[in-house]
Amino acid sequence: MQAAKNQLPNENQLQHPILKERDQGDAVKQLQELLIQRCCYVGAVDGIFAVATTCAVKAFQNRVFLPTTGIVDDQTWRAIYKGAPVDMPVLQIASQGQLVIILQQKLQFTGEYHAAINGDFDYQTAAAVTGFQRRVGLVADGVVGDKTWCQLSKIAG
Repeated sequence: MQAAKNQLPNENQLQHPILKERDQGDAVKQLQELLIQRCCYVGAVDGIFAVATTCAVKAFQNRVFLPTTGIVDDQTWRAIYKGAPVDMPVLQIASQGQLVIILQQKLQFTGEYHAAINGDFDYQTAAAVTGFQRRVGLVADGVVGDKTWCQLSKIAG
């Protein structure tokens, strides 16, 4: 299966094996090539899932808000093909939880959020999201959907 660069194949076409450290083969080579495209891997494309590949997978997973396991499961494959987060919920006023904390931390890093990081998507969080969206050229509605998640994933902090 050969997918176009930066294009997510149909989910039914993604039948890649789960990969982890010490695995070897063509699927690992493909993973390494994709991680190079995503600027997460600078090692050899040798088909050996070693420590450098694990570190690259974890860095990518962190960037796209996935658990940083170093294991390449279906969700990680889909995110790598897309080059962006997948399966993210919409966050808005009254949302709560760990993803709101991550959102607030990202927005604090960018300078848009100046309140307590508390996991509550309140009016201060919505205002920060709106400011961020406006700054990156998105529709500034204060709701975190796919496009906002994608832009947030580009933030290093």
